[in-house]
Amino acid sequence: MDLFKDISDVSNEIGEGIHDATDAIKKEAEKDAKIAMEKARLFALKHELKSEIQSMISDEKEDIENCFSSLDEIESILKDQSSKLEGAFEGKTSDAIA
Repeated sequence: MDLFKDISDVSNEIGEGIHDATDAIKKEAEKDAKIAMEKARLFALKHELKSEIQSMISDEKEDIENCFSSLDEIESILKDQSSKLEGAFEGKTSDAIA
């Protein structure tokens, strides 16, 4: 009878060991799955932020180009007005001399 009890005890210990090992594997798999999901979320966030930053940079470049264009227009207007003013003064000067 002791032999059957010993076999039963060993069998129970093996069963508990298998159960414990299964639980440990489940916990490790859950932990790995959570880590993988977090990595995927961070990867998506990284690409979203990268896209937003690229868009912001593109917008700023466009604004700078518009500023240069506006400055070129202002410079052209000033040159045009300057030559008109010079012409007006030359006309007044010649009128005053005559």
